[in-house]
Amino acid sequence: MTGVFWAMVIIQGSTWVGIDIVGYLLTAVIAFFMCIQAKQSWLGYIPGTFIGSCATFAANGDWAIVVPSLILGGVFGYLMKSSGLWLHNRSKGSKRVELAESN
Repeated sequence: MTGVFWAMVIIQGSTWVGIDIVGYLLTAVIAFFMCIQAKQSWLGYIPGTFIGSCATFAANGDWAIVVPSLILGGVFGYLMKSSGLWLHNRSKGSKRVELAESN
């Protein structure tokens, strides 16, 4: 979500001044701040910040579409990991039963 915020700062900041080089410099400064924010443990996933930022740029700054998409993607990712671990643990349990029955 912070990537969406930073992308909107870049987009809005670039429109204030009509000179292209200002937008490029602003992007460099903001990218630096995106990396610095990782000092906070709960903001430490830098690739996620850049993914949120790139998704916002790809959507032409339409953050209202990007935010629910990122949330839904995070929920699906969590559910896939949880269900995969559940299936793995369940299959390990059935193998123990098979080994016990064969002995």
